[in-house]
Amino acid sequence: MGSRTEQPAHSVDQDGPHRRRDAGYALLALAWALADLRIITLMMPKVLVRSAEVLEGVVNREPLWRVYQNRLLGPHLVQAFGSFTVGGPAVAYALVMLLVLFLAGFSVLMFTRRLRDPDRTPLASLLLYQLGVILLLPCYWLYAWDILSLLVFTVFVGMVLLGSGRLWFVLLYAIAVLNHEMAFFIAAWLILDPVVRHFAARRAQGPRPAFDRVTLLIGSALLVAGIALVEGLRRALMIREMQPGLEVPPQVVYGKSFHFTLLNNLTAIGNCFEQVMQNGFPVVIPLFLAFTVFVAVRLARIDLARFGALSLVLLGMVGSLMLFGLVYETRVLLPLVPFVALNGWAAIRGRAPGETTGR
Repeated sequence: MGSRTEQPAHSVDQDGPHRRRDAGYALLALAWALADLRIITLMMPKVLVRSAEVLEGVVNREPLWRVYQNRLLGPHLVQAFGSFTVGGPAVAYALVMLLVLFLAGFSVLMFTRRLRDPDRTPLASLLLYQLGVILLLPCYWLYAWDILSLLVFTVFVGMVLLGSGRLWFVLLYAIAVLNHEMAFFIAAWLILDPVVRHFAARRAQGPRPAFDRVTLLIGSALLVAGIALVEGLRRALMIREMQPGLEVPPQVVYGKSFHFTLLNNLTAIGNCFEQVMQNGFPVVIPLFLAFTVFVAVRLARIDLARFGALSLVLLGMVGSLMLFGLVYETRVLLPLVPFVALNGWAAIRGRAPGETTGR
C-alpha cells in the first residue's frame, strides 16, 4: 500500500517540469501565431478580405475556379467561426488563421520534443518553420486551405518521423482530402514506403523483412478513393465557375481539373533577377525550392529505408507545384514548410532525424 501511495507523488514531481515546458511551448507558438497574423493584417488587408470572399464562394457553390469546389474544410470552418463572431467573413477567417497557425507551430515543437533528436531541437525547428512562413506569406491570395496545409503536413511529417501506425495516416488523409488535393501525397507515401523499404533491404546485408503489401494496398485504395471524391464533389456541388477559363495568367493553360503552369513558372524563375527591388527579391523563391530539394535528397542518402519514401513524396510535391501551381503565388508553397522545418537541420548536419552519434 505504501508504494502505491508514493508513486503518484513521484509522477507529479516528474510531470511538473514537462507541463511547464509544454505550457511554455504553447505560449511561444501563440506569440508567433499572433505575430504572423499581424503581418498578414498589416501587409495584406485587401488580400485577407478578397480571400475570405473566395471562401464564401466555395460555401455558396460558386467558386472562383472549379478546382476550388472540393476544398471544403477551410471555407466551412470559416463559416462556422463566422456564426459566433462579429465583423464579417474576414474577421472569422483571421480567427481561423490564428488558430491554425498556433496549432501548426505548437505541433512542430511537440513532434520535435518527442523525437529527442540532438541535431534538431524544438526551438531550432520552430525557427526554420517561422522563417519559411514569413518568407512565403507575402502573396496576392491566401486561402484557408493554404494555411491548413501547414498543420496537415506538420502532422504528416511528424507521424512519419515517429513511425506512427497506418490508422493514423488513414485518419489524417480522411481530413486532409477535404482540404486540398495535396493530400494525395499522403496516400502516395503509404504506397511508396513499403516499396522503398523493400528496395533498401535488398541492398543491405542481413535478414530481409517481409514486403508490406497491406500498407501499399491501403495507400492505393485511399488514392483512388480520394481522386474519385475530389471529382465527385466538384461535379455534385458546383453551380457555376465565377472566373472564366480565358482569364488566366500568361502561359497558363486552363483546365477544368487543373491548370498547367510549368511555362509560366519557368519564365518567372528565369526572370527572377529582373526588377529585383520592385518584385521583392524574387530569387528567394527558387532558393527555397532548391533548399527543399537538397533536404529531400540528403535525407534519402542518409537513410533510404526510413526516409526515402518521404523524400520522394516531397520531390513529387515540388514537381506538382511547378506543373500545376504558380510558385510566385507563394501561398502554394506552404505545404513544403513543415518538411523543411522538421528535417532541415538534420539534413545540414548530415545525420537522419533520431540518429545518435554515440558521443
